[in-house]
Amino acid sequence: MPLVSVLMLVNKDIPINYFSEAMQGILNQTLSDFELIIIDGGLKGEAKDLLLTNAVRDPRIHIIAETTKGLCANRNLSMSLAIGKYCAIADADDVYLPDRLEKEVKFLENNPYISLIGSSIRTIGQTPEVTLDFPQEHAWIYCKLFLCNAFAHSTVMWRREDIVNSKIFYRLDACEDYDFFIQLSDKIRMANLDDVLVGYRVYSSQISQVGLEKKYWNLKQIYKDQILKLGLAPNEDEIDLLVKINESNFDNSIIFFKRVRSFFTKLKNANQTRKIYPEPEFCKVLAECFWQIFKRVKLNIRSFTLFLITPFLWIILLNLLTKRINKFSKFINQILQSI
Repeated sequence: MPLVSVLMLVNKDIPINYFSEAMQGILNQTLSDFELIIIDGGLKGEAKDLLLTNAVRDPRIHIIAETTKGLCANRNLSMSLAIGKYCAIADADDVYLPDRLEKEVKFLENNPYISLIGSSIRTIGQTPEVTLDFPQEHAWIYCKLFLCNAFAHSTVMWRREDIVNSKIFYRLDACEDYDFFIQLSDKIRMANLDDVLVGYRVYSSQISQVGLEKKYWNLKQIYKDQILKLGLAPNEDEIDLLVKINESNFDNSIIFFKRVRSFFTKLKNANQTRKIYPEPEFCKVLAECFWQIFKRVKLNIRSFTLFLITPFLWIILLNLLTKRINKFSKFINQILQSI
């Protein structure tokens, strides 16, 4: 029985060079005790030859022909076939650092109360490349999931038994990972490593860039459920507000800023009444998002006045001060280590 089951879906339109790089990144891991379950979505030509050649050479590769159309169905199929102690997601167009599986297994072995782990990523295929970090502790992850995804899907590893016992599965064919993590957040504890373990490829034809209409409607349902969880009656304007924030698709007007300020205050008060999300983490997550939106608004006396009277003001100022202190401490540590 392998220690890790790596789950990979391969779309028939995957560029062969991306697929080759992703597969070699997994096969060359420093932790070799794994199986690689590949759901073949109809590969042809060179890509099919590449897959079959590798499968002949490496018995850890198991090829399963796609039997049902749909991202959700095939993710669940791959989960049902896994037999490892741990399951790791690997998308067929990303790049995996050699020690990805080793570091994630080591963390889970040393932290038995954590059921699911992710990591930071580095975007590739675009200029400039950007490092993206995610909240590391469960309380922060739980709160962050209210607004947006708190994981990079292709970095995730989980304890198979814990997920099986949770009876949670993928339900959607767009935003399926975001919905999956939200479902799990009430049942298990999760974390993120601050190591960059995956190169996340950004390109125009990747799956996450198509089916935008389906993604839009799925996000609306997700946010409707999130607002209901706080005991509020969601309206279309509030749901649409969260969708626009998620996609950074909004105008930088004072009107939008006022809508966010009013709605976030409503969310803060609802959570303080019902105590669904941990505090002060929930307020800090709202405050950080509020600050990012404010920085995009055209600064004038009116917008600055609205900022000064927001209930998030002191949280924002404290967050900024803390970041400055942490940055300075990191700088000092680097100097001391170089001496």
